[in-house]
Amino acid sequence: MTTKTELRRCTRCVMPITWAGLTLDEEGVCSACREFEKQKNGTIDWTKRANELQKIFDTYRVITKVNHNKYDCVLPSSGGKDSTWALYVVKRIYGLTPLVVTWNHGLWMSESARYNLYDIPANLDCDHIDFRLGNGLRNAIAHKSTKTGGDFCSFCHLGVGSFPARIAQQWHIPLVVYGEPTGLYSTTKEYNLDDMEEQDKKHFEIAFQGSFKPEVILPEGYDIRDMMPMTWPDGKFNLKAIYLGTYLEWNQHKQVDIITRELGWKHIKSPITYTDYDKADCEKGECLRELQKFYRRGVSRVAFQASKDIREGRMSRDYALNLVEMYESDIYNLDLKDVPCELGFGNKED
Repeated sequence: MTTKTELRRCTRCVMPITWAGLTLDEEGVCSACREFEKQKNGTIDWTKRANELQKIFDTYRVITKVNHNKYDCVLPSSGGKDSTWALYVVKRIYGLTPLVVTWNHGLWMSESARYNLYDIPANLDCDHIDFRLGNGLRNAIAHKSTKTGGDFCSFCHLGVGSFPARIAQQWHIPLVVYGEPTGLYSTTKEYNLDDMEEQDKKHFEIAFQGSFKPEVILPEGYDIRDMMPMTWPDGKFNLKAIYLGTYLEWNQHKQVDIITRELGWKHIKSPITYTDYDKADCEKGECLRELQKFYRRGVSRVAFQASKDIREGRMSRDYALNLVEMYESDIYNLDLKDVPCELGFGNKED
C-alpha cells in the first residue's frame, strides 16, 4: 500500500500524482490546476460559449414542438450538488422542460438526501424516472469489480454514463444535459476545457466504463444480457449529450449557495472530508469507496476538495495539508466493518 510519506503532490494544490490521469509539469503543478487556469486567464470565451448554449437550447426546444414531445431534454440527476445545479439552470434559468432521470444506487439514503433527489424535481414540477438494479445483481457486480479493479462503484459509473442515453433513445428525446464535465479536473488524458465535451459511445467507454467492461465484471450466475442497462444503447439514433460546464463557468461554492437558497437543497456532513455538500447523494457508499480508493491509489476525498478550494482562492496550501493529514489519518484507521452498507462488505478481505 502507498503511504502518505511516499506521495508526491502538486506544488500548488495538494493532489497526489497517484490520481488517475493526473500529470505534473516541470514546475510541479498538476494538470488539474493548469486546466483551472483556463477559466480565469481568458483562454476560454465564456460569453461566446453561453451564446452557443442558448442556441442549442433554442434549437432543441423547436425540435420538441415539431416532434410533439413534452420533454426538451433528459436531465440525469443523483440529487447531488452538480446535477441539482444543472436542473436549476435548465428549468429555472432557461425554462426548458426536462425529463429527470436517476440511476439509483439503491443504498440507504437519509431524509435530507431523499429530499434532494425526489422533492426538488417534484417541487420544480418535473417528471422523474427513478431506476435501480435488483440488490442481487448490484451486490454481485460491486464485489466482482472490487476484485478486478478495486472499485465497487462500477455499476453506478456505467449506469450514470449510459442509462440516460437509453431513455433518450426510447423516449425520442435527442438532447441530454449533464452538469460537470470530466475535462474540468483533467481526470483523463482525453478531455480538457478546450474541448466541447459531449457524451457519445466513445466518451462513455473512456470516461465512465474504462476497464469495467461488462464481460469483465459480469458476476457468476448472471447472463451478459443482465448488464444491458449499464451499456451504451445499440443502433444509430440522434443524440446530443452536452455538459453545462463546457458552456458556463463552473463554481461549486456559488452554485451550492444558490440551490440551497432557491431550492432548499440540503447539506449533509461527511465523515471523510471537511465539507457538508460534497458527495451528498451517496452517504454510506462514498465512505466505502473512499477506503477503497485510498488503499488502492492513496487518493482521498479531502485532498480532492481542498485542492479545488486552493484553486478558487479560499484556502492556503499549508492549511489544506493540515486537513489532509487530519482526515487521512482517520482513513488509515477505518475498517470496512465500520461502514454499514447494504452491499455486504464486512471486512478488509471482502
